[in-house]
Amino acid sequence: MSSPQTERRIDRLLAEYERDHRDPTNRRLHYLAVPLIFFCVVALVTELPVPDALKRLPGGWLLFAAIPAAIYYFRRSVSAGLVMVVFTLLCLGVVELLHAYVPVPVWLIALGLFVILWVVQYVGHKIEGRRPSFFKDAQFLLIGPVWVFDKLLRPFGFRY
Repeated sequence: MSSPQTERRIDRLLAEYERDHRDPTNRRLHYLAVPLIFFCVVALVTELPVPDALKRLPGGWLLFAAIPAAIYYFRRSVSAGLVMVVFTLLCLGVVELLHAYVPVPVWLIALGLFVILWVVQYVGHKIEGRRPSFFKDAQFLLIGPVWVFDKLLRPFGFRY
């Protein structure tokens, strides 16, 4: 284990997020809700109307949101940055599939899911008996997906 002086910032953030998510039920709810909330944000941002000058850009406004987010992730860990860029692209692909095959507006699906998933997280935190981490520091809104992928990929030897 790293000493406190050499511990990386990503490790400290993940450890702090972990401390706020110890209850097994809350953890399972977060494993489901956090990546889907991220997807909903991607979907909602891509659905924002864009001026003609931006219509050629893939994802429209998403590009302007994804670049600062990617910088944030890469500054904490290159592998976290790569995981989140790949996940963002997968989300964008799913948005495109929804446009192609689902007659319901994507923004409506994403907004409905977004609200339901935040209620799910609220229930999880009530069960846990702890406030959400982002009440302490807003960057935990970005750390949540990294934490979920850490849990998913760690059994395969992946480390940030």
